[in-house]
Amino acid sequence: MPKTRPAWVILWLATTAATIALALAAFGAAPALAAGCGSVDIGYTDARLTTSRVSCTNARRVVRSWRRAVGRRCTQGVCDVTARGYRCRAGGGEGSIRIRCADGRRVVLFSYGD
Repeated sequence: MPKTRPAWVILWLATTAATIALALAAFGAAPALAAGCGSVDIGYTDARLTTSRVSCTNARRVVRSWRRAVGRRCTQGVCDVTARGYRCRAGGGEGSIRIRCADGRRVVLFSYGD
């Protein structure tokens, strides 16, 4: 015959688990998925900025770091660089440039042009 636990033990375990879950949610709150962060100045124009799992402040830092890295490493136009640990790749179509910087699941997207 299996042993049953008293009700107060089960209640205590449930309360402790709920408290830990709330504390983790408060301290480790991740930024919202696909958050629009407005525009960021990249020197010659403003780029539209969107992030996934990255705060807008950190995304702006990545964009500024990308701008410095492109200025040092690329001779013509936009090239692939690493900025603050994110791998940034260029793409886009006619008249617009899209840059996607990714570090695992964290993504910073920005675009400029038409």
